[in-house]
Amino acid sequence: MRNILLMVLFLLYSALIFCQSGDTIKVMTFNIRCQSGEKADDINYWGGRKYLVAELIDKYNPDIIGMQEVEKRQIDDLEVLLEEYSWVGVGRDDGEEAGEFSPIFFNNSKFDVEWDSTFWLSPTPKIPSNGWDANLNRIVTYALIKNKADKNEFYFLNTHFDHQGDTARVESAKLLVQKVRELPNYYPVIITGDFNCTLDSDPYKVITEDTTSTGSPLLFDAQYISATPHFGGMNSFNGFGKIEEPDRKIDFIFINDKVSVFTHGIITDKINGLYPSDHFPVLAVVLIH
Repeated sequence: MRNILLMVLFLLYSALIFCQSGDTIKVMTFNIRCQSGEKADDINYWGGRKYLVAELIDKYNPDIIGMQEVEKRQIDDLEVLLEEYSWVGVGRDDGEEAGEFSPIFFNNSKFDVEWDSTFWLSPTPKIPSNGWDANLNRIVTYALIKNKADKNEFYFLNTHFDHQGDTARVESAKLLVQKVRELPNYYPVIITGDFNCTLDSDPYKVITEDTTSTGSPLLFDAQYISATPHFGGMNSFNGFGKIEEPDRKIDFIFINDKVSVFTHGIITDKINGLYPSDHFPVLAVVLIH
């Protein structure tokens, strides 16, 4: 009973903060599925699907998006379709344009990027490399972002963990947490990504169970500190409707204690009966303290 009362008080307090504070930020994480390997005659081919991705983004109008599985030719398409967004990031295979990006798209009328960088999820994070038992090169794109209106700054990190390597995912989680620890601790932090792991997995526990010097969590799953109830179920991977796995939520938004969360959910929209991607985007409305 006491825990329930504390949770109710927390939610009321969070809602009060949002009512009395400044601008909220709408954050999305979205694996849009790479174009490579798709056939032009497939109903889910990127040539048609790109318009669905853009329409969904226009509908929900996120301020900042961490995308995964994005090839340069897809970035080029989205630059045309999403004129109000700019982006930062590099290809994971050469640090330039080769291979998939984990880019950060941001509303360029609302934000400036002070600087950005990329590190590889491997024992040699400063150079293009493959780590541990990972099947592919994996990266984290991160940036220091300034809100043009209130001049508040925050760090935004976006990643895509390996889909095969169990050890790689655990070590990638450790490296991600280490990077957050290296950032100035007075900055708000937002992390988005396809982590290829679920709530009960070791990588998820590495991220959410690490603590600060005071014993409080370093990072929080935005879903579980949202002031309003999570919506959209617990499955962020849809396989274009061919794969139905209950509780297959592998796409997450994490934040530190300088960020409050008002709304969190999974967007399960179809457009004209079609899925924009084989993943559903995850959306959170947050407030920088």
